[in-house]
Amino acid sequence: MKILLALIALSLIGCVNDPAQTLRDNLKDAETITELALWIHPLQPSDVVYLDFPLPKIQRPMKELPKEIGQFKNLQKLSLMGNELDSLPKEFGNLAKLQKLILDKNRFTHIPLILSHLTELEELDFTNNRISSYSSHLENLTKLKKLNLYGNKVSALSSKVGSHHELNDLEISKNELKELPKEIGQLRKLQILCASENHLALVPAEIGNLGELRVLFLHQNKIASLPKEIGQLWSLHKLNLSGNQIQSLPAEIGNLENVYELNLGGNHLTAVPPEIGRLQNLITLNFHGNKIKALPKEIGNLLFLEYLELGKNELIDLPDEICRLVTLEYLKLSENSLMKIPAGVLALANLKRLYIDDNPIAEIPPEIGRLENLEHLRLQNTRITHLPKEIANCRKLTYIDLCETSVTELPVEIKQLRKVEIYFSKDRFSQQQQEKLKQQFPGIVSFVVPAPKWAK
Repeated sequence: MKILLALIALSLIGCVNDPAQTLRDNLKDAETITELALWIHPLQPSDVVYLDFPLPKIQRPMKELPKEIGQFKNLQKLSLMGNELDSLPKEFGNLAKLQKLILDKNRFTHIPLILSHLTELEELDFTNNRISSYSSHLENLTKLKKLNLYGNKVSALSSKVGSHHELNDLEISKNELKELPKEIGQLRKLQILCASENHLALVPAEIGNLGELRVLFLHQNKIASLPKEIGQLWSLHKLNLSGNQIQSLPAEIGNLENVYELNLGGNHLTAVPPEIGRLQNLITLNFHGNKIKALPKEIGNLLFLEYLELGKNELIDLPDEICRLVTLEYLKLSENSLMKIPAGVLALANLKRLYIDDNPIAEIPPEIGRLENLEHLRLQNTRITHLPKEIANCRKLTYIDLCETSVTELPVEIKQLRKVEIYFSKDRFSQQQQEKLKQQFPGIVSFVVPAPKWAK
């Protein structure tokens, strides 16, 4: 009989002072239990999946797991999340059929040796503990498919990590890793690899052996370059390398033809290789916060692109081929060196959001009216002095930001935009000027204190 045992809320059945003793006194017919969840926080009735017999609510977290846990010999899933455990009793090794073990938010400083006996384990979760090293005795867990060590203090992965040949999901983000072992390349069934928020300086060439990899997150590290072997990840769908120190991209980046989400924001890139144009399945592309001076014309080959983030670079123009991005809905060009809105941008009929604030743009051309699907237009801190009357052709506009500009009047045609809200800097207008504009354009104009750059 399959039973999921959970602890229900205090409002239903009271509380206890000794959670470990409660388990000893209340758990009956242990060998019939296949799933067990023990949470420290109060549960609502809707949290209980199946309840065979009621237990009082655990009022405080467990510091020790009773040895009676070993009686649950048919247990397949066990959650001990949110306690204060730092060890497991030797009887834990009796749970020979255990497949899923959740130990997140406890106080483990090492991975208990007793887990090496649980050879049926497929999922092991140690999220947010205090583990300082990967234990080589985990190599016995040959059926492991998912390993989560997020939010620990692991400084190195053992070469034994390569023994988990069935592993398809490895989460090691937010640790203290300085490198990935080359044996990572032996995980041929790996589909998800997350190693963000560490201290990684290099990506091993062996990563190219992970032919089944779908998701690779290495953001917020210290990576300065990428191996050409990264181009062998033909199955990759999502690649996040933001917040590193990457100075250039290998031409092999163009081999990742199945990638649809690519984030390279917050690096030291000065150029984008033309091979980027081969990523024709891209939907989201982020280059925010680099030092890019120009984009290659091949950017126009990204025919399925919907989101393009180019803010905080050194762009002075965009190639005319940008006009071929017919599916583009979001374009951010904030904090560049654009003197004008690139002509190709004014042909993007499906564009919904255009952010060109913090550029030395002096004029908004009448062609802005071609953007019939435009909803948001941010022009803050540009050099424009007026809006063209053709802006009224953008019938879906709901937001225009004119803060920190020299625009003091609006074309009367603006009134045709029934849902638009237009924002001006409060400190650039006298009270009398504010009232005049509000009377001319009731319900449309607002005067605000502009948001700082970091808050945009």
